[in-house]
Amino acid sequence: MPIEIMNREVLPGKKEVIHLPVATMMDGSELSIAVHVVAGANPGPTLAITSLLHGDEWQTFEMIRRFIRDLDPQELSGAILAVPVANPVALANRIRTTRGSPDAPDLNQVFPGGPGWLTQLMARPISDEVLKKSDYLIDLHGRWWGSNVEQLNIFIDHPNQELNEKCIEMARASGIQILHYASIAGSMPEPRNCFGYAVGVLEIPSIMIELGGLGYDQELEQEWLERGSQAMRNVMISVGMLSGELNRPEKALEYPSAAVNRVSATQGGYFEPLVDPRPTFREVSKGDQVGRVISPHTFEVLETLTSPVDGIVFLLSRSNMIHPGEWGFAVVDLNHPEVEWKDLNG
Repeated sequence: MPIEIMNREVLPGKKEVIHLPVATMMDGSELSIAVHVVAGANPGPTLAITSLLHGDEWQTFEMIRRFIRDLDPQELSGAILAVPVANPVALANRIRTTRGSPDAPDLNQVFPGGPGWLTQLMARPISDEVLKKSDYLIDLHGRWWGSNVEQLNIFIDHPNQELNEKCIEMARASGIQILHYASIAGSMPEPRNCFGYAVGVLEIPSIMIELGGLGYDQELEQEWLERGSQAMRNVMISVGMLSGELNRPEKALEYPSAAVNRVSATQGGYFEPLVDPRPTFREVSKGDQVGRVISPHTFEVLETLTSPVDGIVFLLSRSNMIHPGEWGFAVVDLNHPEVEWKDLNG
């Protein structure tokens, strides 16, 4: 199906890259955001895929690159609008937020954008030319160097119950095994972040995948990249954009925000994990030692971080220098009454 971006039509069966102009920078260069457009040979919905809203989560662009590379437009029903680098400025500096925007540095907190700080200028064309022209959204995130995560986020309390159900269907189809059911009026309120704006304002069925990490061995990082690409393919199969069978596990852990326990360091130093960094269902018991902080000056153990609950660790720092207040790990409380293992084939 043809699709139009920036008044340019991409014909069925074609792949093109279209740049969304943002601003002229002080050094005279032109700042733009690349959108990879894949127009399917057959009619169908349009899926937006966004990545690198935070410049230090750069492994997610590679998930999109591999996915687009392997996608045959002749097999596609509908269209893809993929933004591998939503924040080129943050990526260029390899930092989370936009340098030089002191009052609005986080691109993922200024949607739908508009006149204002540079992050708002970047959010506006993504909102207008990508999100508003899409029927579904997959928002990809990872972790910065030295930590890893596996979690899929959806909002399930929108007044439009049909929208909630479509988000749940996308989540369960993805193959990500740890599903976080959040409140749209909770910690990330709707129009501020990309994913929340799409669901809360535009009423687009959306999921936000947090998968992978940086600073690990090549085999493990490749595994995360392949799983991210497979998650996108699974979602497309579930909404009728591709044919085939879903490649997913038999069950998923579903939980609310109230079941999440964040364990942060209160001392600065060298963080040493005491559990396996592999991301799939690291089960721990209450009181288990998950990591410790060691002084690089005196070599003494400053702090030992233990699990506050019986649960599943879904976020973990690797051996790394850590500041007070930074995440050591996060764990889902398996004894919380709203936590459920969902049989995906039943």
